[in-house]
Amino acid sequence: MISYSVQIPDEKQSFFQEFLDVIGADYKKENSVSEKEKSQENVEIPEWHNKIVEERLADYRENPKNNMNFDDLLKDLRKKYSL
Repeated sequence: MISYSVQIPDEKQSFFQEFLDVIGADYKKENSVSEKEKSQENVEIPEWHNKIVEERLADYRENPKNNMNFDDLLKDLRKKYSL
């Protein structure tokens, strides 16, 4: 059996898949770019989000002892709420 690797334009994908079914081909569909990656490409972060992150990062750097390790936080919450 011969094996091919091809890239199909999105608008031709259903036609090509139907063709493969008609000829009885054994195939595995793989996306070159995952749906998650596509959705992340179009996300714009509002400036006010960036500002909040910058403020929190500055606070963390200025007062590192006021922050808690995430694992320790989970441990404390589990203990406090019997989880």
